[in-house]
Amino acid sequence: MRRESIRVLLVLALVCGLFSVPQASQAAGIRITVSIRIWITITWTTTRASSPPAEASLSPANVQITPGATGSSSAVISWSPPLAGAPSGGYTVRFSTYDKTAVPQGSATWSEYKYDAASNVNEMLVTDIAPSSLYQVNVTANDGYGTHYSATSNFCSPKYYTTDAGCILSASATKGTSASIPSSNIDATSATWSLPDKAVKSGSINVTWSPADNVNSYLVQWYGDQYPNEYGERSVPAGTTSTTISGLTGSKLYYMKVFALGGNNGYSESDKLSAYASPGATSAPVLSKGTDTCIGIGDFVIIGINSQTPNQVDKLSTKAFLTRFRKEGTTSWQNADQALKDKKRCLTDSVYPDIKERREYFLPDATSNFEFQVSEVSNTPSGGAVAGDWSYSVWFGPNAVALNRNVVAQEESDGLAQKANASAVARYNAYRTYLANVVAAQKAAAPVTSPTTAPTTAPTTAPTTAPTTPTTSGSTSTPTTAGSGGYVASYNDKCTRAPDAPIVTYKRASGSYLVFKAAAASTGMPATNLNYRTIQWNGKTQKWGEWSKLTSTMALIEATEYIFSSADIKRASFAVYASNKCGNSATVKESSNSDGIPIDEDSIAKDYRYITLNPSDSGLQISELAKAKSGAVVSATSASPNVCAVIAGKLTLLSSGTCELTFTSPDTDFIAGGTASNSYTVFKGTNKVSFNYESTGVRVTVKEQEQIKETLKVADALSPNPAKITITDFPSQTCDVSLDPTTPGLLVVTGKKIGYCAIWGKTSDTPLMGASSFDLGVYVVENPRLIAEAKAKAAAEAQAAAEAKATADAQAAAAVAAAKANKKVTITCVKGKLTKKVTGASPKCPAGYKKKI
Repeated sequence: MRRESIRVLLVLALVCGLFSVPQASQAAGIRITVSIRIWITITWTTTRASSPPAEASLSPANVQITPGATGSSSAVISWSPPLAGAPSGGYTVRFSTYDKTAVPQGSATWSEYKYDAASNVNEMLVTDIAPSSLYQVNVTANDGYGTHYSATSNFCSPKYYTTDAGCILSASATKGTSASIPSSNIDATSATWSLPDKAVKSGSINVTWSPADNVNSYLVQWYGDQYPNEYGERSVPAGTTSTTISGLTGSKLYYMKVFALGGNNGYSESDKLSAYASPGATSAPVLSKGTDTCIGIGDFVIIGINSQTPNQVDKLSTKAFLTRFRKEGTTSWQNADQALKDKKRCLTDSVYPDIKERREYFLPDATSNFEFQVSEVSNTPSGGAVAGDWSYSVWFGPNAVALNRNVVAQEESDGLAQKANASAVARYNAYRTYLANVVAAQKAAAPVTSPTTAPTTAPTTAPTTAPTTPTTSGSTSTPTTAGSGGYVASYNDKCTRAPDAPIVTYKRASGSYLVFKAAAASTGMPATNLNYRTIQWNGKTQKWGEWSKLTSTMALIEATEYIFSSADIKRASFAVYASNKCGNSATVKESSNSDGIPIDEDSIAKDYRYITLNPSDSGLQISELAKAKSGAVVSATSASPNVCAVIAGKLTLLSSGTCELTFTSPDTDFIAGGTASNSYTVFKGTNKVSFNYESTGVRVTVKEQEQIKETLKVADALSPNPAKITITDFPSQTCDVSLDPTTPGLLVVTGKKIGYCAIWGKTSDTPLMGASSFDLGVYVVENPRLIAEAKAKAAAEAQAAAEAKATADAQAAAAVAAAKANKKVTITCVKGKLTKKVTGASPKCPAGYKKKI
């Protein structure tokens, strides 16, 4: 087939224009400006191709994003036309970002903004975007063949304030290294269970991230999305870009985010991360309940057990499930598998270790209510067993419906407390306020008109630098001394010389007015009269107002000018005339800050991360709770002396309740001191006992027949009323345990016999912290000294026995020899028919006689 092609290249070198693109409903308040640069190639043939071009040739290419400067709230998105030419249906530009949440969660929502552009547009300016946020951009080409997508590009939007932190461009979370997992003291034959409600957590996750610029500090959040929910956060110094989250439930899935904290309560955050914790003690299982009937015997209860530990490759395997119960109104937990054995032989008893996810029991009686809980026991790598958290309760009995309803309400309340953590929500709300300030500043952004009547040093153009703090009225400025420069007078001693320029100072007085004072210079011809006038800065329209004259004319004394703040008048600048006795006057000297001095009083911003306080917050610096806009040091006083006190610039919590603080900042030369009050809800905590070994991770051991000392520290140790520690139980056959009477919290453990010494104790209830129980495991191990002493003793005894035997043998030999030496012998001697007996030690026959043989 003959084919004729004509190609026309039309080049429009650079056509630039700006117009507003209609906004999507989802992007209310977002302004889009399009800058058009066109390079069009038109190609056609006399014969239509038989098949569509390759997808790659129909998609936009080379998508690039250029963020604007700080304070611009903008970015330029550009792309290259498809290889096949500009699409007939134009382009669609989509950019999206994760919606911020108070805590990281498994599900996340996106905000997507979509804008259409003509086929001859290859660049778009996006404005009013959120500062320091990660965005994804995708450009599609629309034509008769369909929709063709570019590759996705990412960018970090510019800061709005110079104090904002930059973006965390990348972050990762990985399973931590498995820690040593201590075995639980499980005696399945015991009639009671004394295992703690919460297991010792040994799971960990490693989190790393790329550094953000201009960051004050980082904050890592984590949230265990599996039942039961867990929330935690950790502050990390600005120079550190990794941390290990420890103390987590073993093999549990956690979601994480990393925050880069900047000024003004603003922050950037990483993408959402997720990872499983390293193996360890499990979280509590979820229980279901039911009842059934054993014919001829009676009803029995059924407990279904649903493990909440994911089936990870390296998770600890389940060894057993433990069940405990107690009667309503009692506090001691009984071992259900021992106390409720079926003596009627209707049910199958559970014998430890039992991994069946079902338990069946006859209740002790039909008139009482009974509470049941279950714990999952896992095999440890060392061959031991570790018990996980005890579950929420299930109740059986006449009032079981109401009691189980209370349990469900408690579960929901606990979950909400984790998901809506007060600290996280306060930070999130403060960020929303920060963002609202940014939006307001974006909307108010407009060129500043030059003043029509102003002093010679008045500003003529708007500042070109980005704002350094939120653009609210009354920002602090620091004028220098008027008369410090700009005036040169001709010098002579006669009346033809004007007086030296006076020295002018300003002071912010209580209320909405300023006091300023002028004094003559220390040299030169003194001034006898000073004339004052002011010029007011209109904070709403940012224009200079008219001069307002003062009637006061006085000689070198303080003059007070009352300038009341209003919706318009936010700042004031001053000018001073000096005249001498000859009637000559000095050149006008203005305050050096051309935009004036703030009229309104100092304001104190409260840190809303601390809406509620926990016992761990005791010791906070007052500067962490509130800051003065002027930068002055804030002090505080307590109106709740029974709940909180301020000591040496720190907050000391004394009890639960409402803590009312009044913050004040001092007067300065340029701004009046401010005051602010705030009420904090102080929650009562549960005292936790920590041990020295926790920081090192080593196993606590004591040698047999020797002694160690461990410092037990209660969480409220620094409180004026710290909790007291009491030791409640320990295996006396294995160890002796006591508290040193002279040193608070010093635990003394003496090993008696090789084995495991489980030490149980409790803390007292205090106004700030509730009582709690704790346990500490100590291993009594072989004592090399005792072994060496035993060996030495055995060797000495053996040597003594050998020496005694040798002495006895020698003595016996000597006795034999002596006996031989003292023995007398009798012989018979003969001579012919004559015989004669001779006796002696060595007898001999007389002469002539022979020994008879």
